[in-house]
Amino acid sequence: MAILYIQKGIQVLTLQWRASEASAYLSIVIALLVLAVGYIASLIGNSNLFNHPIRVFLKDYGTPLAVVVFTGFQFIGRMDGVHLERMPISKAFLPTPDRDWFVRIWDISTGDIFLAIP
Repeated sequence: MAILYIQKGIQVLTLQWRASEASAYLSIVIALLVLAVGYIASLIGNSNLFNHPIRVFLKDYGTPLAVVVFTGFQFIGRMDGVHLERMPISKAFLPTPDRDWFVRIWDISTGDIFLAIP
């Protein structure tokens, strides 16, 4: 799964040059900062630098926090004016027309449940 996310991330980074050079360079900077902050949080989590609860917090939540922080980072100062391409989402993400997202477990047959167990 990680390889697929890396491949998709590189694909979106290469699409940034369609918008502008500023868009491409800002995207690369944000990607590298997320990588660096996530990696540093992991290193701190394995060190003796802070007390145990802070290390555990940084190790567990360092990467998700870096993603959230640097998602908002692009809207600070002059970077707000740079148009960044967004990851394309296809219609395959939508449910099929004859059903919705909610699974009605009371309508599933017992045979289907036992078939899904393995």
